[in-house]
Amino acid sequence: MGLPTHCGEPFILRIDIMIQYFYLHGFASGVNSKKAQYFKTKFAESGYELQLLDLNLGDFSTFQVSRVIEAVENIIANQPCVLIGSSLGGLISLILAENLSCIQKLILFAPALEIKRLLPQIIGEENLVLWEQTQKLAINHIGYNQTIELHHDFIQDLKIHPDREFIQKLPTLIFHGEYDMTIPLKVSQDYALQNTLAKLHVLPSDHSLEDSLECMWDTSSKFLFDSQD
Repeated sequence: MGLPTHCGEPFILRIDIMIQYFYLHGFASGVNSKKAQYFKTKFAESGYELQLLDLNLGDFSTFQVSRVIEAVENIIANQPCVLIGSSLGGLISLILAENLSCIQKLILFAPALEIKRLLPQIIGEENLVLWEQTQKLAINHIGYNQTIELHHDFIQDLKIHPDREFIQKLPTLIFHGEYDMTIPLKVSQDYALQNTLAKLHVLPSDHSLEDSLECMWDTSSKFLFDSQD
């Protein structure tokens, strides 16, 4: 039996023992999101493995950024890697890059920068008050396709983490929708001004960026792999 073919040529899995690739999904999302699955497929077609990390950690009701950071740090285990982060996963990727020198590059999809300032308009002032009073808030979890009550500890934990003005200057690719009504484009523009190694691509899309997948992959593959060939 011969090797499988890809575009008419023998397909050889490219195993890069030096660099691992990880995808961090967004808030109330999961590893089966359209972006995660699309990029995983494209990585495989290019002979690379993209590891999709489930940031829900088995119980979204107790979701906290600190728990996610600890879990991802244990998975990375100080090995050279690239992080691809969507929305809150993008912010977590930036936080990890501040603390871990093993992270080589970042790709960010509408990163949730300045999320602490933006929460009142995203969730609503009344819901924030209710959340604090009842200690739980019903969240529509897209990844699980159900409503889950998230504990208020999420908010308290979020307060201890940076969400802007990151010091580390890594090669970073950012995609942000011009019509993003969840995380405004300006926060990515401000970050790109701080990080001289960052390249921002503004797309005619919303927060999901799901209608720009092909464009994002073409740009990302060049950013990640062209220099390695």
